[in-house]
Amino acid sequence: MVLESRTRTGDLGEDCAVQQLESMGYRILARNWRGTRGEVDVIAQDGDLAVAVEVKSRNGCGTDLDPAHWMPSLDQQRRIVASLHAFLARHPRRLQGCRFDVILVRAEGSAARVVNHLKNAFDGSVLLSPSTSRR
Repeated sequence: MVLESRTRTGDLGEDCAVQQLESMGYRILARNWRGTRGEVDVIAQDGDLAVAVEVKSRNGCGTDLDPAHWMPSLDQQRRIVASLHAFLARHPRRLQGCRFDVILVRAEGSAARVVNHLKNAFDGSVLLSPSTSRR
């Protein structure tokens, strides 16, 4: 029952984030795209950039909105970076680069709203360097 509720909250949050991105002129390229190492909630195009968007959805009025508490873990960031690069390898586009964003969504009942869009939330190039690979 709890998992079902979390899934519903996550889906609602992703729908809200996609609507927000589209209203800002982003082109949605994929949702819940799975690469060999992980998943990206939303892959979008913002001008000449590919943007991997991690959507963090939370329920309730007691939700902590401090972005530091919402950031994906370092391992999750690595999986997002690897998955975006795998997507771009399979779906080549004439893009000038990529960016990694986090969108914070507050869900209450059947409604949701974006409370923060953190552009360049983390730097994917650092995460792919040999010094950060697992030993």
